[in-house]
Amino acid sequence: MKITIGKYSGFCFGVKRAYDLTCVNSKNCTDIFILGKLVHNNDVCADLKKRGIKEKKSLANISEGTVIFTAHGIGPGMYEKASRRGLKIIDTTCPKVMKAQRLAKTYADKGYQVLVFGDKNHKEVKSIFEWSGKKARTVGSSAEVKKMKFDKDKKYCLISQTTQNV
Repeated sequence: MKITIGKYSGFCFGVKRAYDLTCVNSKNCTDIFILGKLVHNNDVCADLKKRGIKEKKSLANISEGTVIFTAHGIGPGMYEKASRRGLKIIDTTCPKVMKAQRLAKTYADKGYQVLVFGDKNHKEVKSIFEWSGKKARTVGSSAEVKKMKFDKDKKYCLISQTTQNV
């Protein structure tokens, strides 16, 4: 039997970038921690653990060293907290997620009602919400959007979780 691997198989651009940044930058670091899982892939997480990268759920137990922010992104407050602790930061936030975060901030600052279409419990959506100054509203389905009452005098900005299929 012949197995052919598709030309475009493998990780998406953002995940590959996050993995590559983590591997390259971790070579020069000791006491390196990743805030959560870099990607949703157990083999990759096991590989990072072999490289000496420790997974942490929060900054609470990290007092020195390097912290990696995952491809899913984080809110602006985490950068400040890590900096105050004197931690070196490796930010692997996917550029597409970063764009969504910055759009949320820009439009919330302009007075728009920011709507984030996605899973409210997903790390990426939480980060976009935080970048909106915690003013965004998360909607999880087109049915939920249809039930919303929109104010004709208000401006809206709709941002989607980058991994949404809808």
